[in-house]
Amino acid sequence: MATRRRFLKTVAVGSVGLGVLAMTGCGDDSTGTDSGTATDSGTATDTGTADTGTADTGTADTGTADTGTADTGTAACTGTTTNISANHGHALDVLGSDVAAGAQVVYDIQGTASHTHDLTVAAADFTTLQGGGPVTITSSLTNGHTHDVTISCA
Repeated sequence: MATRRRFLKTVAVGSVGLGVLAMTGCGDDSTGTDSGTATDSGTATDTGTADTGTADTGTADTGTADTGTADTGTAACTGTTTNISANHGHALDVLGSDVAAGAQVVYDIQGTASHTHDLTVAAADFTTLQGGGPVTITSSLTNGHTHDVTISCA
């Protein structure tokens, strides 16, 4: 015997089935095929909590611009050339590694001369050489004379 309850249950289940069946008939007409069946995955739930987050009040980026040394096209100083004024046998060899290190160095420029002179190349002089510029330095006084020595990167 069919009860009202059983009748309504059958109609409800059948209606859902007809709805699903009706959806499967709707496909993209350009391809002529349907790729699947739409189904109801559950019930959405409202948690009742509103978003009360704090607005972003962060500080704007005020970073420092790059103020690095501009590339002047000068290659690393791998060696030097020297010119010693009023030379009578003095010699000087400033290594590229001395220029790169940039620390003050005192050189003895005696060479084949019968006497010696000291030549102090300061850290600032090495900085000039690193930048591609020449430096001219006066030697120590020996036997009543000095020499002006010009150093350049080779």
